[in-house]
Amino acid sequence: MTTPKAITTGQGTEIDAWKQRLGAACARFYAPLSVVTFALTFFAYYESEPDSSDPYGSLWQEVARTGHSYAVAAVLIFLVVIVLLAVAALEKLGPAGLIAAAIGAIIIGSMLLTAPGFHRKPALTEAGILDVALSFLSAAVLLGHGLTLLVLDLVESRRRG
Repeated sequence: MTTPKAITTGQGTEIDAWKQRLGAACARFYAPLSVVTFALTFFAYYESEPDSSDPYGSLWQEVARTGHSYAVAAVLIFLVVIVLLAVAALEKLGPAGLIAAAIGAIIIGSMLLTAPGFHRKPALTEAGILDVALSFLSAAVLLGHGLTLLVLDLVESRRRG
């Protein structure tokens, strides 16, 4: 087993092996996460008020019904994050892409929590709560993976230089 000391002392291809194992471990998480994230866009994130004539719908229904700029921006951010997660699941995404996906996931979770565009913030549904939790969980994994790759690249460049 490779130890952190072996990495810092520069033993051959150990850094590449660590990168491959980390990428393979995280890729198992990214594929289902992209599918679940996409599936959750078809559920309503906010609970409608009982006396309201306009119930809140899924993200796609809100964009089609209102065309509000926040909803359109949310769709674009969701699609970018889902595509980046799918590419990361194929182990073809570098540290910059992983960090970009993490930032997108943080934006998604923050938008759901703050409910921009609403005068009074509605309560989250179970799907909304799940999406907030998955957004921040995926952001943590993506950010950890991306930063770890950056650190391993830095160690490798110092070893060579």
